[in-house]
Amino acid sequence: MLFGGLGRNRTTDTRIFSPLLYRLSYQAVFLKRLQIRYCGNRSLCSSTKSPAWLFGSSGAKPCFAKPLPYPTELPGRNSVFSASCRTPCGKPIIILSIVAESKLPNLLRIFVGLAVSVTGGSLCAYWHTPLPWMIGPLVAMAVCNFSGARLAAPPIGRELGQLMIAITLGLYFTPNVAREVVSHAGLLLSAAFLSIGVGYIASRVLVRYARVDEPTAFFASVPGGAAEMATLGERFGAAVDKVAVAHSLRITLVVCTIPVLLTVLNVHGGEIYRPVQIVFSAWGLVALICIGISGGLLFGTTKFPNPWLMGPLLATMVLTASGVELSSMNLTLTNMGQVLLGCALGARFSKSFLQDAPRFVLVVVASIFLMMLLSTLIGVALGMLTGTFVPSMVLAMAPGGIAEMSITARTLQLGVALVTAAHVTRVLVIVGLTQQIFRFMVRKK
Repeated sequence: MLFGGLGRNRTTDTRIFSPLLYRLSYQAVFLKRLQIRYCGNRSLCSSTKSPAWLFGSSGAKPCFAKPLPYPTELPGRNSVFSASCRTPCGKPIIILSIVAESKLPNLLRIFVGLAVSVTGGSLCAYWHTPLPWMIGPLVAMAVCNFSGARLAAPPIGRELGQLMIAITLGLYFTPNVAREVVSHAGLLLSAAFLSIGVGYIASRVLVRYARVDEPTAFFASVPGGAAEMATLGERFGAAVDKVAVAHSLRITLVVCTIPVLLTVLNVHGGEIYRPVQIVFSAWGLVALICIGISGGLLFGTTKFPNPWLMGPLLATMVLTASGVELSSMNLTLTNMGQVLLGCALGARFSKSFLQDAPRFVLVVVASIFLMMLLSTLIGVALGMLTGTFVPSMVLAMAPGGIAEMSITARTLQLGVALVTAAHVTRVLVIVGLTQQIFRFMVRKK
């Protein structure tokens, strides 16, 4: 009842139980907080050597004594259940406290969240801000939730947004563009490994000033997805909630900083890649969406990160690179995808976000700006050394997500295919090699 099943507080792709990962990643499970504390007399009973018996394995079974009435109301919307456990020797060794919240999301909070997101996007579009349909909803949702509104995103809004954006980006990979990107394979791999190096430098800042352990600092700083880095970090004992906080802040700050700076500096043009010019076809678009959904479902059966982005993206890329022309992408659908993605990003934050670990949050923000500075310098250097358009390489090196940075490149006409390919390559390298790189670093120390 407590440790299995899907709901609003457990991510469906990582199987990680964590309150902050719930708040900052996906909407999924029932429990909000699980705290386990051992007493100091662990040597008094052999059954306390491992808490494995708590889950029903062999060994002495604890007896739960004096549970509080369930539920007991706490200030606000939470309820609490507590129980103490004793070993056969009679020593209390564990205290459980579980705070639960309602199982079902409030539909009104979702509708209001969507209305706020559309309003924010419309205002940003009216003011001609960069990425209006992504930054507007993100900022509007975050401001409302920081004020205590507790707005929510649609349950599958993030996946739908990723699907629309992935199809849009995949249409850029014409046969000529695909050949051009393949010719930059060495550059893309170099950028991926340099991104890991930038993450390592940022992790040293967290270790020194945020006073966190090495695994938490490293997996909180490597520019991968929050869920993927939390999964990998858990295997090495990293604090999952802090890893989730760091990556959510990274994506938000990068999205709200780099596109704005590029726009203010009037950096645009130089686009040598164009989306395939195809006449819009309603049935062709339906077929394209169905193919994208199939790719998402296929990737969803694996442990690959961001299946609803990577699956449709790769499927559309293969079709377009093969010369198959079904339809162009409707601009309204692309904007809707950005709204849904911005809404999901903004819904990750809550009023207590900055109250849980203020020192850690402040140091993470500083480390993210350091990452952006180092990534920009490396992007400029790589662009100048290889003759690649420098602003495109800056976006390719930016420590943001695939969808966010690729949409930025599309809006500013800065080499969409190259930027997308660079971020896809980085995800593949990080997911495949981050564990081995961390083990190598630990052995060296």
